[in-house]
Amino acid sequence: MERFDGTEPSTYKKWRRKAELMLLSLPTTYEKNRWGPKLCEYISGEAEELIEHLTISQLCKEDGYAKVLEALDEKYQKTKQMETQTYLKEYFYKSVIKQGETYRQFVVRLETVYRHLAASNITLPDEVKGWLLLKKLALDSTQEALILTAAQGSLKYADITEALFKVMPEGKCTTNPKAKEVFMMNDEMASENQSSPDEEPDTVAEVFEAVADYAQDMDGDYEDALEVFETYSEIRKRMQSQKVARGFKPNVQPPLQLTGTMQARIQ
Repeated sequence: MERFDGTEPSTYKKWRRKAELMLLSLPTTYEKNRWGPKLCEYISGEAEELIEHLTISQLCKEDGYAKVLEALDEKYQKTKQMETQTYLKEYFYKSVIKQGETYRQFVVRLETVYRHLAASNITLPDEVKGWLLLKKLALDSTQEALILTAAQGSLKYADITEALFKVMPEGKCTTNPKAKEVFMMNDEMASENQSSPDEEPDTVAEVFEAVADYAQDMDGDYEDALEVFETYSEIRKRMQSQKVARGFKPNVQPPLQLTGTMQARIQ
């Protein structure tokens, strides 16, 4: 049996199980009050520092080995809630059939994860389990229809698995299933894409851009263009048509009643 030094916490659960089996396999002549010191022989490094507070007298009691495991559990054993979350994520998201994997292998793998959920008192209706299995197999529409026909339309897990092994006993995944990617916009991007053509311009440069576009279409002088677009209301109309050309739908509202002049020269 290998030592556990704490450098790989993910291996602790397997090591703990092996340690318990090792202790149980000791001969009956090996008294239980010696189990604690025996277990310490397989602990080193960081893990050994966690049991330094245990005295020799504590280790040499019948429950000495249990105190050692308790000290290690506190550091390396995942809590029940964390384990449940891990298996939920594994069952619903990570358990996907791999290319070249047979349907039988995948069913066994999925059932193994589900047993961990059941140990946490989480169970699913048979119809839900059957439907999830059907979708996780990445079948085409024809294969899926054949299985449902063989199952007589039932979505119960037992019926789906029985129909699967009956219709495709040696079947395996020939494609490479890929999870769909979901892209989300942040609030700033969403507000920019959902802006309306009737909103106030963000910058003064945008106002001047509208004026410049109009002036370039005229044969007159720039000063004439500024006179035509003297009021802010006229500039607003030009900006609205510009935004509509970019793909925004116009939102008809009463024209703004603004007064005043804009003194500027277009460079």
